[in-house]
Amino acid sequence: MARLCKDEQGGSDLIGSILLVALVIILAAAIAAFLMFILFSLDIFPEEEPCIFEIEKVTHVNKEGEYKFASRVTLWYNTTPPQPVIDGMYHLRKICGQEQKEPDRKKPYRTDDLWAQFYRNGEPVATRLSTLYGYTFIPSHHYGIQTINGREMWDPNGRITVDFTDGTFRPGDTVRVEIYSKSEERLISADSYDIAAV
Repeated sequence: MARLCKDEQGGSDLIGSILLVALVIILAAAIAAFLMFILFSLDIFPEEEPCIFEIEKVTHVNKEGEYKFASRVTLWYNTTPPQPVIDGMYHLRKICGQEQKEPDRKKPYRTDDLWAQFYRNGEPVATRLSTLYGYTFIPSHHYGIQTINGREMWDPNGRITVDFTDGTFRPGDTVRVEIYSKSEERLISADSYDIAAV
């Protein structure tokens, strides 16, 4: 009888060890799944704003060459994607399959499908540019903008100049533009530009 008890006890230890290992594996899988759910639900990988249309310059000289805070903003369709910052967050995004998607930089955009909001030092400028197409801009109600030279299509490397009312932007200001697509109902480009102080 003593011999039977020893054999049963040995089998019981083995079964207990197997059950304990299985329990640890199941618990680890549950914790890993929970952590992945939290990582994706907390949005630790916020979408970076695309920057296709950049503010190339802000000119304060009027057409006659006089310095009058002319506030002419030139936007440039940049075809060169920015170099990604290779850091820990970059690698974490890559591991989790959350890499930043680069927008199409070869596509011509219909300017009548685009609208823009400008900001001065973080505050919205009191005008919204309802179209970037100069022809449809002329009959629209626009305040604070004198002219715009946008053609029907904005091709890669193309430029559009928006001539704001004199004094809208001054040296030392930070100008920001957000360009939205009407048909896609989303932000397609954003950029900021610091005007050099005189």
